[in-house]
Amino acid sequence: MAARYFRHTAATLAAVLCLTGAAFADPTQAVDGPLQLQPEFPTDAPFTAIADDVLPDAPDLGAIPFFAASDAAVYFRVDAGFGALSANGAVTANGRFNPTLSGPAIFGAGVGYRFNGLLRADITAEYRSRARIGTGDGIRAHIDGANVLASIYADIGTWHGVTPYVGASVGMGWNRLSHPHAFGGDRVRAGFVWALGGGFAVEIAPAVTVDIGYRYLHTGTHRAPDIAVKESGSHDLRIGLRWRLGDTARAAALP
Repeated sequence: MAARYFRHTAATLAAVLCLTGAAFADPTQAVDGPLQLQPEFPTDAPFTAIADDVLPDAPDLGAIPFFAASDAAVYFRVDAGFGALSANGAVTANGRFNPTLSGPAIFGAGVGYRFNGLLRADITAEYRSRARIGTGDGIRAHIDGANVLASIYADIGTWHGVTPYVGASVGMGWNRLSHPHAFGGDRVRAGFVWALGGGFAVEIAPAVTVDIGYRYLHTGTHRAPDIAVKESGSHDLRIGLRWRLGDTARAAALP
């Protein structure tokens, strides 16, 4: 019984192999040699040539303003502007008030480095003039100070000579809160400050750029005798000039 079963299985396999060979064989020619079930590419048309005809060319990133190449360069900058102070309340011996705030004048300078057409960074020092703070219970105080900031910017391409950008800054601030009518009325706070902002730049000469920007600068809580200003900050508008050193290629611009 087992021998008959194995003979029947062997006969079935032999029939399947014969049918397979007949399906792939050229009916006009006799099969000479082993059965070839795998197609062959022509020897005069290598696979790389076929791929070159099928695959599209890689895009030219240099023609896209966002990726436009630019030589690295050192630059100097000077800035001036004004700020509008903000605070999350002022606390005195008589309670918590929404203070009236004036804005300081801002003067700064620094040095930076342009890495490529997209990224640049700089370190700046700035002075902020005296601004007034008033509360509903009659306390009058002043605040002024200075900041040292390390900033990084992303230049988002150049369109018709205008280069928009966004940036972020961190650093140290020294702010003096003065209450003239209190004993020991001056207190200086040194602490961490940060800023977020953006703006646009226009190149007015091959190495000179006008920079107009907005930022929010957060300086924290300040205290003096009889008054504390909570979570203060400033909305700053500045205009400045940047001078590049060395040859710097201009970023490609859209027509």
